[in-house]
Amino acid sequence: MAKGLSLAVTNLKYIVGKKSILDIDKLSVNSGEIVAVMGANGAGKTSLFRILGLIQKPSAGDIFIGGKLINNTKKAFEARQEITMLFQAPVLLNSYSVYDNVAYPLKIRGYNKDRIMEIIWPLLEHFRIDNLAKEKAWSVSGGEARRITLARALSFEPKILLLDEPFTFIDEWDKRQITKSFFSLARKKEVTVLFVTHQKEEAISMADRLLFINRGKIIQQDSPHMVINKPKTEFIANFLDSIALLEGKTIKSDNGLTKISVNGCFLYSTDKQNDNTEVSMMLKPQDVILGKQALKSSARNSVKGKVVKITDKSSYVEVNLDCGFNLAAHISRAALEELCIKEGEDIVAGFKAGAVHLIPKGND
Repeated sequence: MAKGLSLAVTNLKYIVGKKSILDIDKLSVNSGEIVAVMGANGAGKTSLFRILGLIQKPSAGDIFIGGKLINNTKKAFEARQEITMLFQAPVLLNSYSVYDNVAYPLKIRGYNKDRIMEIIWPLLEHFRIDNLAKEKAWSVSGGEARRITLARALSFEPKILLLDEPFTFIDEWDKRQITKSFFSLARKKEVTVLFVTHQKEEAISMADRLLFINRGKIIQQDSPHMVINKPKTEFIANFLDSIALLEGKTIKSDNGLTKISVNGCFLYSTDKQNDNTEVSMMLKPQDVILGKQALKSSARNSVKGKVVKITDKSSYVEVNLDCGFNLAAHISRAALEELCIKEGEDIVAGFKAGAVHLIPKGND
């Protein structure tokens, strides 16, 4: 079985009328890599997938599949045989059985009956639709239809998979198991995968790299760890939504620290920014420590606040504070009990300068 193919574009532009839909200087996906693609509706994700899938010509730019430049119709046709695209709504051959739907790509490629059975049956079992093999496709549920299309997407062992929100229509009870199972199989087959998702947990847990698109441009493409710790824009930070965003203005950068004014309170970050710059400050709640008195720690930032809400989140407790600005801390139940924290009480919050990430305002 051949490994997945690499995929790359350079100087890619796609223009409709006078409107620029895509403007991407460079995008490269390694063989066997799994990349989650994210962005708001209308950001250009579907147009990018149609171009990468070689069903839509770009206005300008080069496309490389497996390192080969795709610059004519013949090369595009040949490369397209190695690519499977899966769109949001499951598309089935309703008059065919479930088995024949999954087997269809192999039948049109001339595989014999025994070889088809050898490939297809393990896929039916893997996606738990083997009991539906003889049923007509029109009779299955939406979640079952999605499982069928996922199995079919892998049936002829494509080198590249382009998936647009592939796990919609699957109920939440099954989604985690099906998602994990699908990507486990894709990794085993070493398929190159790009998938669109709006689910943070799905992207972070399944992808090797996260790619964010906004207004047709790639605004960040990094490992999940890097994106979580150093998002480049407010849009990305908001997508991560477990992160506090504070509005402030830089005062001065000196000796490796940037001083920021936030509602009359001075805070510090190790991120360097120009003076007098409007910024959003990103701070993860798990980086905030709490105490009843001035904190004796290496935390450079220490602010007084009032506890406005305490919420049990099962694996941790979220404590929301009013410090002249909203601040949240995630602590253990043991810490909550030890400190005897109660709503309405005064408290001190501390966090290191290195935990504060600065994003210039308007950096979309």
